[in-house]
Amino acid sequence: MTKLVLVSGWAFVFASFGQVTRPYVRATGEATVSAKPDQVQLSASVTTQASTAQEAADTNANQMSNLLQQLRALLGDNGEIKSTGYSVSQQQRSQVGSNTIIISYYATNSISVILFDISIAGKVIDLAAQSGATGISGLNFGLKDPSPLRREALKQATQQARIKADAIASGVNMKVTNVVALEESGSVSVRSPSLGLAVSASTPVVSGLVDVSASVLIQAEIQ
Repeated sequence: MTKLVLVSGWAFVFASFGQVTRPYVRATGEATVSAKPDQVQLSASVTTQASTAQEAADTNANQMSNLLQQLRALLGDNGEIKSTGYSVSQQQRSQVGSNTIIISYYATNSISVILFDISIAGKVIDLAAQSGATGISGLNFGLKDPSPLRREALKQATQQARIKADAIASGVNMKVTNVVALEESGSVSVRSPSLGLAVSASTPVVSGLVDVSASVLIQAEIQ
């Protein structure tokens, strides 16, 4: 008969007829490496209102065309723009007898702007507001390539897991002899940016830091 005994997160396995296999320990390690972001993404939209759907759409097209022209001139090779949504809707008012009257039409066109130079984020926000954007939102800071930071986070998490495994083993006068398994998982998380008030010629934007986190599970034989 095989018996499994678990004690405080580590396990000894006993086989049939009293034969003892190698005991092992499991431990987890976590690490976070922070860095300054090198890109930022924001959203902008243009919403127009008119008495007909066509008029709302035409006005929106002209306003968005002007916005795109101004943004492309400012960005150059330091960013890219892509469309993210478009809609035309009605504003209705109910009348007696369940009749409805269409008051006006709204057209909304939305875009996403990715900046490869975060120092111009404030200028882009100001330019968008001055060039017809009726909505600006979603400052998301990130990294073009988080791989180097992820590797460092994994390394530190693995080292922490090994230290924990050694500590657990030493608690019962044993020591780690052989690592038999490693598992990892990780994600990129971004601290919320701080957006200042537009009280000067350029909207102040504070990027904060990008955090790259990793978690590692280690299983090692002990004796």
